[in-house]
Amino acid sequence: MRKTGAVVGCLVGVGVGWASTAGADPATPSGAHPRLFMDAASLAAYTANAGKNGTAAAGLVKQCQDTIDNPNDYATRGGSDGNYWPQSAVACAFAYAATQKSAYLTQALMYWKASLNDDQTIGDGKGCVQGVNASWQSWASGGANPPAPPVLLTVTHDTGYPIRWYGPDVALTYDWLYSAPGVDAALQGQTVTCLTAWVDYYTQYGYHHDEAGANYNAGYVVSKALAAIAIGTDGGADGHLWTQSIDDDFTKLLVGQGLTGAGGAVGSPAGVMLGGGWGEGWEYGALSVLEYAASTRALEAHGASLPAMDDWASSLFLRNVYATVPGETGEFCGDGDCDIPTPNKSLNANELDAVLAGTSSTQAAAWAASAKQTASIPAGTYVYNAIAEARVATPVSYAGQSPAPPLWYLARGTREVYARTSWGPTAFWGVFASPPQLNSDHQHFVASNFVFRRGADDLVVDGTPYGLPGTLSSNAVTADSSVVGGDYAPSQTPWSTAELSWARRAPGSRVSSSEVLGINLILGSRANRARASIPRR
Repeated sequence: MRKTGAVVGCLVGVGVGWASTAGADPATPSGAHPRLFMDAASLAAYTANAGKNGTAAAGLVKQCQDTIDNPNDYATRGGSDGNYWPQSAVACAFAYAATQKSAYLTQALMYWKASLNDDQTIGDGKGCVQGVNASWQSWASGGANPPAPPVLLTVTHDTGYPIRWYGPDVALTYDWLYSAPGVDAALQGQTVTCLTAWVDYYTQYGYHHDEAGANYNAGYVVSKALAAIAIGTDGGADGHLWTQSIDDDFTKLLVGQGLTGAGGAVGSPAGVMLGGGWGEGWEYGALSVLEYAASTRALEAHGASLPAMDDWASSLFLRNVYATVPGETGEFCGDGDCDIPTPNKSLNANELDAVLAGTSSTQAAAWAASAKQTASIPAGTYVYNAIAEARVATPVSYAGQSPAPPLWYLARGTREVYARTSWGPTAFWGVFASPPQLNSDHQHFVASNFVFRRGADDLVVDGTPYGLPGTLSSNAVTADSSVVGGDYAPSQTPWSTAELSWARRAPGSRVSSSEVLGINLILGSRANRARASIPRR
């Protein structure tokens, strides 16, 4: 069955055309360490924030202190894809930089070495130890059957999920502690060997390494970008991670595919990231956008030019503020997997911190700072959250502008239209979406899906459970037909040609509750006709 696009009585989402960046890449980073997020102003902010209750910086210091107070809790990595060691390493490296307490340096070094040397238990020596055989290509090209060679073992569990911890956290720890007491050439060289092998493997074989807007891709991209800068030309490294990050991961993949169609009209092809949405749903999107944003900032700090990613970082705020329900008690989780028992997910610092940690506009940063403040969102637990809160941004209310901002927003990539009758807590609020398949994992097939809320009351909710992409459990239109059979009924399929064909704002400055509900579903004769065959895509 084919689903036509949906029409809602509102539209926002103007595309901006981006020209591709011309010219050679900037030189591979080769200056003194630290090279990442540790300039004098940032370090001063980290030190100040580490002394304030409730900040991400203070949370990182507390995390490190906990490794001292409760060492037995960190004797294992926290499961096959756990992050106890690399998270502890980077938390303690941050704590040492912010406080200069030697005890934190001791902890950082211990967990840095554990992240390299060990697999499941500290001291097991099954990982990427000094002098490890760095040849992994024949194993990977031969099918990558377990067990992985020691040089890759720690990052290949659970289809490579740990790359998001081991890559960036080890890269930051290496960069921040490069010249610290107790760090020698052997540890530096071992780290370069391990990081390079991990990232090179994932570049060729990693799960979703080539899919923009996928959470695995975000973990890989931040690993590669931060490793590229941290390593630079250290130890004679050839800089290939740097050029690949800029040319392949960002210019060709994230901008060229994830943000494609920026200048096009509604209904024309659009990359999944365009407009700040996340096709897999926001259980996966919150950390992912933070990873993309931090990666962009790091690359641009070393000379890369990525204006499309700058605009994307700003769009994250708009998608977030329109997705937040009246009363600011939660947000729409998107048309993807979200393992929650409530109609809407809790507000998350990561989404707004992505605006602040990234290269968003000053205006978007001010709005994000205000949204975090007014909604009293707890601080995040990642080092990226501490980087975000160090950005100087004077809070400015988005809804408090004069004249008032629009009451609708279109996230073109995910084909989601958000609308409300006002910015007050009793407003009518709704979301309407009609996407084709945008992601190969976690996205639900729910073209024409919608939710609706009146003030604090959720009136129409999407009950689709985690891991069930079928249309039937959502509010999307389905077909129960004796004519349309087989794989084509009653649910949308991966090869569906669903699309948000057009969207239009209501006349005048207000939007009625019926218009918010997203009523005008066009199911013309084409959608109602029986189809003998539909090409697979």
